[in-house]
Order: sequence, then C-alpha cells, then structure tokens
Amino acid sequence: MSKRLGIILAVFGLFAVIMPVRAEEGGGGIFAWWGNMRRSGYTKAYDIDTATADKLAEIVRNSKLQQKSLQSEENALLAKLEIALSEKKSDEEISSLLEQIKAKKNELGQVESNTIVKVQELLGIQKTAKFVLSQRGMFQRVKGSVRRSESNTESREEVKPRTSSSHTGY
Repeated sequence: MSKRLGIILAVFGLFAVIMPVRAEEGGGGIFAWWGNMRRSGYTKAYDIDTATADKLAEIVRNSKLQQKSLQSEENALLAKLEIALSEKKSDEEISSLLEQIKAKKNELGQVESNTIVKVQELLGIQKTAKFVLSQRGMFQRVKGSVRRSESNTESREEVKPRTSSSHTGY
C-alpha cells in the first residue's frame, strides 16, 4: 500500500471516529459538524462573531448552490454544442447554442459579483478583500493539487516496474 493511500485511509478513519461524537454533541451529523468548522474558520479568518459568520456561511452557501445549478445548465449546453458539431448542424443552430452558453457564463459572473456585494455589505471593505483573496487562494490550491496529482500519475506511468526480486517496496 502506498504511503499516500495509507494517509488518506487514516484521515477517513479519523473522520469516522470524530463524526459520531460531533453529531452527538451538536445533533446535526456531518453537515452540522462541517458548518461549525466553516463558521469557526470564518470567525478566525475575518475576526467576526458567530452570528456574522453564520450570515457569511449562508451567503456563500446560496452562491455555491446558484453556481452549481448554472454550471450544470452550462454543461448541458456544452454537451448539446458538442453533439451539434458532431452532427454538422447549421451555423444558426450552433450560433444559438453559443449565445446560450455566453448567457450562462454571464449569469455565473453575476452570481459572483452579487456574492461580493453581499459579503461587502456584511463585512465591510477590508474583510471582503480578505474574503475575495482567500477564495482565490483556495481555488489555486485545489488547482495546484490537481496538477501535482496529474504530474505524479504521469511520472508513475513512465516508470517501468523493476524486474529484480531484490526490490522490497517503499
């Protein structure tokens, strides 16, 4: 078993132990536990009270729900576009799909803008700036993790297995 897999299994094992305890304490299961963790992170990161953190969490949650719905609609349009291209549909039909895709992208941008406006009304300028940068940083960390994972996978595929019986593993 690889070291990475062992770490992942250990983390999941830890969650399996923690979750029932947290659920008994808070009474809401994993979602209540996650909400408490997020609220705690918000209170520390932005130096706000728990009521404000709850409002911020609600803004973020609603934004993510809207984004998820719009992204799903956009993905459906992209699938239709792909089919239209493969079936060599007319330029008019493809143009119509492209216009719909642009509209979805604009809607997604509007949701982000509205979220920033709501956060600024709640937190003020300085804390909103921190919020925006933290959101950007989170996405960059996720993107970096995916890239590292992909490059690790590619490099492992390039490595040929040893044929010697003296290899003991890691």
